[in-house]
Amino acid sequence: TRVAVFLSDDQLAKEIAEGLAGNDIVAEVTIRADDKVLARVGKPVADNRSMLLHSEPQRLTRAIHSPFVADEVIGEISLVSNPAVIAEKLRHSVISTVLVQLAEVALAALCSVLVVMRLITRPITSISNRLHRLNVTLGEKVPLPSNLHRKDEIGQLVHDVNVMIDRVVTLLGNERVLRQDLEVNE
Repeated sequence: TRVAVFLSDDQLAKEIAEGLAGNDIVAEVTIRADDKVLARVGKPVADNRSMLLHSEPQRLTRAIHSPFVADEVIGEISLVSNPAVIAEKLRHSVISTVLVQLAEVALAALCSVLVVMRLITRPITSISNRLHRLNVTLGEKVPLPSNLHRKDEIGQLVHDVNVMIDRVVTLLGNERVLRQDLEVNE
């Protein structure tokens, strides 16, 4: 751009402007050398009245400095935005971000459910089923859970149930002895 403006080369300026205008978020490009317009390339800006955040096209203007003297301004380049395209890209970006976050939340929830089922619900259900099949009068006990649960609350629960079974068996044994003693005494 500096060379095109320095040389006042309309053709080079037009190629640069067309290249910049090829980006769909750019609606218009104007390259000036002093007061002369070297190139102006533009496309119509779509009027998108359905946008929630309707905005006007924004003009971005930058000075072009000489390729040989850094402080010398020899022209300017001006770009006009295409707010409809920018809004559409923003909408797609927001939708994709929301979908990705929803997928992450769903995956985290699924993992949580699987962990809870595997580490808590399934072992407790297994213990409950064993308890229903136990014959306490014979002194049957609930087998201790796998090493994973031996030292946690589930293992403590099984241990406490087995201690209660021992107490019940002891009480039933004492009751039998007392009944036999009562029968003998009668």
